[in-house]
Order: sequence, then structure tokens, then C-alpha cells
Amino acid sequence: MMRERALREYLTPQDVCKIVEVAKEHNERHALFLQTLYETGARISEITGLRALDSKDKQNHPELGLTPNSIDAENKTIRLICLKRRKREFKYVTVSKELIDWLLDYCQREGIEGNERIFSFTRCAGYQIVRKYAVLAGVWVKPDSIRGLKEKVGYVHPHLFRHSHAINIARNSKSVLGGLKIIQERLGHKNLTTTFRYLRFFPREMEEVEVIKAIKGEREE
Repeated sequence: MMRERALREYLTPQDVCKIVEVAKEHNERHALFLQTLYETGARISEITGLRALDSKDKQNHPELGLTPNSIDAENKTIRLICLKRRKREFKYVTVSKELIDWLLDYCQREGIEGNERIFSFTRCAGYQIVRKYAVLAGVWVKPDSIRGLKEKVGYVHPHLFRHSHAINIARNSKSVLGGLKIIQERLGHKNLTTTFRYLRFFPREMEEVEVIKAIKGEREE
């Protein structure tokens, strides 16, 4: 087991890859769930509610309207339904072609179509899936300061995939303000101030000038 000082508070793309690859050896649907959770940066409730309906099929299912989540193969986007202040809102997230192909291929092979859920398990089961394969892959993180300061290591949980998605965008950004806006859009934050929590993960050389601009809300010329 890793020493505490070697642990990070987020997952790197390599960590995610290790977890997904281990899951593939046991259960393809679980592996697909994990990859979708990371690539979209979505909440677990948004992913467990993902439907098989491709947006191109809406004309064949007029009774469904815009109710189901959908996979748009042509534009490589996934439409997610998220609840904000008890109201349903739609969020479009671009993902890799590989993930879109995997989702559609899996649905075809398993006979999942129309308004059927792709990941038909509970939120609690989703938590168990994430923890199980992270442990099997040997991936640990810094212990949660709220859940237990006495613990030397922390378990990986679904929301950590969302945070890691944002943090890895920040770490690879060339512009602080541009990176923050990408994170804001992908995570569905109403206000950019909510996204400021990820400022500390941008490369250090950007901090002196660009972080100040971002905080003040100034736009680059």
C-alpha cells in the first residue's frame, strides 16, 4: 500500500485507465460505466440515468420528446439530464469517439434500446463498483478529511471521477481563464466562481498573471 505522502487527492488519466482495465477483466458494463463517468465528468445520478436512445432516433420516438438522455454518434456528444433546484436541465458533453462507439456497440449487443437505461443499477451499487475496481487496481487517494482523519489511505468514490476530470483539464490547460470556462461548461456550473476551486491545479507558472485576471473576471484580448 502506498505511503500517505505519495498519495494524490485526485485520479490521473493513468489511474482511471488502470481501474477500467481491471474492470474489463470482470464485467464489461462496469468498465463502460467507469469510463463514461470519467470522460463526461458527470454526477453518478446522471450516468445511471443514461438512456440508449440516439438523438437521431427522436423522429421515430415522438412520444419520448426530449425526456430521455441520448447518445449522439454524429456529434460525439452525450446528452445528460441533471436536476438543478428540482428542475430538469439538459447538458451536452463531448466525449471520445471510442467511448461513443463502445456505448452504441454495447447497447446493440445487449439489446438495450429506446428508453432503456444502459446502467440499470442503483446509485449505491455505483459506489460499490467504483470502490471495488479501484481497490483491485491498487489505486488509492488521500483520505477524506471529513470521513476519517485517522485513515492512512482513502477509497476512490464516484464523485472523485468528476473532480479528477476537472483537475486534469486544469493541469493540461494553456490558459487559466480558458481552462476554467471549459471546466464550467463540462461540469454544468452556473457561475464561474464555483469553478474557482480548481484554480490551484493549474500549472504554477500561470498563477501570477492569469489567475488574477480570472478572479477579476477579465477577458484576454
